[in-house]
Amino acid sequence: MFNFLDKAAIKVDDLLLLNHQDIKAYIEKNQSLFKNLVLDYSHSKQTAYGYNQEHHAIKISYENDLVKKIVLIKDDIDYQRFKLTIQYDGHLFKGFQKQKQERTIQGELSRVIQPIAKSKDLVQGASRTDAHVHANHYVCHFDAYVDIDEDKWLSILNHQLANDIRVLSVEKVHPLFHARYDVVKKTYIYKINLGQVDPFQYHYQWFLDD
Repeated sequence: MFNFLDKAAIKVDDLLLLNHQDIKAYIEKNQSLFKNLVLDYSHSKQTAYGYNQEHHAIKISYENDLVKKIVLIKDDIDYQRFKLTIQYDGHLFKGFQKQKQERTIQGELSRVIQPIAKSKDLVQGASRTDAHVHANHYVCHFDAYVDIDEDKWLSILNHQLANDIRVLSVEKVHPLFHARYDVVKKTYIYKINLGQVDPFQYHYQWFLDD
């Protein structure tokens, strides 16, 4: 049914299998879980999201057309997952990850989103960024336990967040989409100025003396 990589995994609820024989045996024993899959593939063709015939959420990750990982949730999913694309000026932040007594991107997003979404989970980002690092088209996601559409979320977030964080888009996605684990690529830009210090670029370039 599936052609797996040498190093493959399958996760069903809390059960994680890494051995090929165990994976094969599980699929053979539970064939109904993997039949009649309805899948939508990501633009990169590296991940497929969908549901099985019992309407359980499933995600299949690929590498070179071989299955790298299958994640399947049999439990009822009672949340809506949203993908955020944001940009931020990081020079007043201590990085992305939430820290006590420090202003961070994850902390600010979660502070606004958690009470509205009725969620205790932090907003999850594609990766950590260091203190004072900026980002453009950075992807993260959150779960909501209330029925609010994308346009309303966009309006709420940009109204309540400080002006150094902007939400570019909000998109309802498959419940197993993950901003960190499903990332395809990241682009880092380093700007180094070997000339005179420009006060208007002081927070956006790294200035080196000759």
